[in-house]
Amino acid sequence: MPLVQMVIERISGERAAEAFPPMFKYNTQITVTKINEDPAVGIGLYEFRVNLNSDPMAVSISLGGKVRLQTQNQEEKVDFFEKKKQEERIAIVSSLIFPQIITSLIIISRELQVPPPIPAFQPQQAGEKKSFLSM
Repeated sequence: MPLVQMVIERISGERAAEAFPPMFKYNTQITVTKINEDPAVGIGLYEFRVNLNSDPMAVSISLGGKVRLQTQNQEEKVDFFEKKKQEERIAIVSSLIFPQIITSLIIISRELQVPPPIPAFQPQQAGEKKSFLSM
């Protein structure tokens, strides 16, 4: 797995309502806004923006920053930069960003005194068996 380093450079949060509806959901959008890759070295630099908005509109949080992804060996470099299309690489980078920023989103929501954007628990599908150790 490639090494990932992330820096958050911009934070914006707004509470748009005093009272909250009894039920609302968060919509999260992760956008990779700039790509700078050097496949020969095995390094990719990606600028990103994360927007979290509630539905109905009561809370808006934005984060922006940079992710540096570095492959650890020649096999990883070939697999990531040569075998995968740019859209696949962006999807991988986006999936690496969310777990790293969820804590920041929860802390910001606490400061705004709004419910935290905790991801919903996904129930196990019928017939799907998972080991307790794999959780």
